[in-house]
Amino acid sequence: HVNRRHVIESIRKSDTMRAVRDQVNVSGAVLDQVVGAGANVLFTGLSRGDELEADSLGMEYAASVGYDFSGLPAFVMRLGSHAGEGPAAELFATHPRPSDRLAQLSRIATRNHYAGGVTMVERFKKYVGVH
Repeated sequence: HVNRRHVIESIRKSDTMRAVRDQVNVSGAVLDQVVGAGANVLFTGLSRGDELEADSLGMEYAASVGYDFSGLPAFVMRLGSHAGEGPAAELFATHPRPSDRLAQLSRIATRNHYAGGVTMVERFKKYVGVH
């Protein structure tokens, strides 16, 4: 999301930002609206297209530096197994269905001939303090 500026673009496209652009001076109330719009985007999620693009890029970035690309599909599968539970339920309101995400990730892996890669489990454990 950061590399593709999804949050910034969502804020920029909002009605509030158009109102700010149209004003010469940004008043306290308008500034509050801008901040509210940014918070709204962060808490309600991005578009499903943005989410799919972020998935695609995440897998591409991981594979391009030698990490095991299958980490993201494995995470999405695990997430899908908890579809109606707690915080995961909220995530499904803003993200594409796990089956759609997995289908896209599979197409990307096949198209780009991704294979293997390293997981570095021990290094991860060391840096997060798991023994």
